[in-house]
Amino acid sequence: MLQNSELGGAAERRPVSVSELNNSVKLLLESQPSFSGIVVEGEISSVSFKGGHMYFALSDSASIVNCIMWRSRLYSISFKPEIGKKVILTGSINVYPANGTYSLICDSLKEKNESGDLYEAFEKLKLKLASEGLFDNSRKKPIPGFPERVGIITSSSGAAVHDILKNAKETGSLSEVILYDASVQGVNAPAELSSGIRYFNNTDSVDVIIIGRGGGSIEDLNAFNDENLARSIGASHIPVISCVGHEQDFTICDFVADLRCLTPTAAGQVVFPDLDVIRDYISDLYEKELHSIKSLVDTWKAKLARESESRYLKDPESNINDKRQSLAIMSERLDVAENNISRLKKAELKNFTENLNMLNPLSVISRGFSAVYDDCGRLVRSTEDVGKGDLINIKVTDGNIKGIVTEVSKTGKAAENG
Repeated sequence: MLQNSELGGAAERRPVSVSELNNSVKLLLESQPSFSGIVVEGEISSVSFKGGHMYFALSDSASIVNCIMWRSRLYSISFKPEIGKKVILTGSINVYPANGTYSLICDSLKEKNESGDLYEAFEKLKLKLASEGLFDNSRKKPIPGFPERVGIITSSSGAAVHDILKNAKETGSLSEVILYDASVQGVNAPAELSSGIRYFNNTDSVDVIIIGRGGGSIEDLNAFNDENLARSIGASHIPVISCVGHEQDFTICDFVADLRCLTPTAAGQVVFPDLDVIRDYISDLYEKELHSIKSLVDTWKAKLARESESRYLKDPESNINDKRQSLAIMSERLDVAENNISRLKKAELKNFTENLNMLNPLSVISRGFSAVYDDCGRLVRSTEDVGKGDLINIKVTDGNIKGIVTEVSKTGKAAENG
């Protein structure tokens, strides 16, 4: 362990190696009674099992600490350690000199009877958006098979973009890649990620969008559980692929996106297909089109063969004669129809004329009858229409006779009634 003189003022110090420093810190911390049997409360933000041991992280709203529970102590746990659960840990400080980090060696782990704040918020938002239909498969857009331009929203310094671009390079993709640099964790991350979605939609500059990052704790991935980001993805008219974390990591972004890939590498494999796949696709397309063209040519050849055997093509004159014969028959039928109609109309006209003549007063007069009119030109139909001394006009066949009524007498029932 370093001596006081070695840790004193600048004039008294001697250089120490990194190993000496880390070992001294290890001895100093692990020897402190206050760091033995320590009790810590926190939320499980990541958990994994290796070699039978459990490696997990505890966190609160501001900090995170790595923890280890050896397999010899796992029997004491009465619940299933899961991300989002709040627990109470009893253990001690352990420093790993090789990298200068410290962790908590867990002797016992008890569940606190409440869900972690981040996990609870995640579940609440998930239920809210699901009830609005934002996760429905019916609204998810298809991912283009061979996009010309691909938009990537992630940190330019993160591993995700390198994994995606590596896949594009290995497959020999010809797609253009446009990177929108955005924070993937921290207070500014949700707004920057949402801005990326809006940018690509407003510029309409890409055919598909990849949004994501590498794996991490629930705190690391929390930017992708933002409601505004989820709604931006849901409103995107460009298909969105989410690749946040690893297979066991789910975020709100994964549920609302049109496609969820387990990793950024998997997303790259979807949008940047291998050139061999493209060649096979083009080859299949060529064969289908060639078959379609050949089928069409064969159909027309068969039709032409049938038409070439037609009597009309071999003997065009016969076709003309057939048409002439049909025309002659139609002409005869037209003449017959015309004569029939003419006779019918003439008969109707004759009948109409006869009826009209029967109703013509002049026709009656021509047969020896006459018509009597008063001095006003009204037809005299009854003895009531004239009186003694009235002037009358008598219409006969060859002219008019004027006279004066000298007497009016009634006959028959009219006289009896009078």
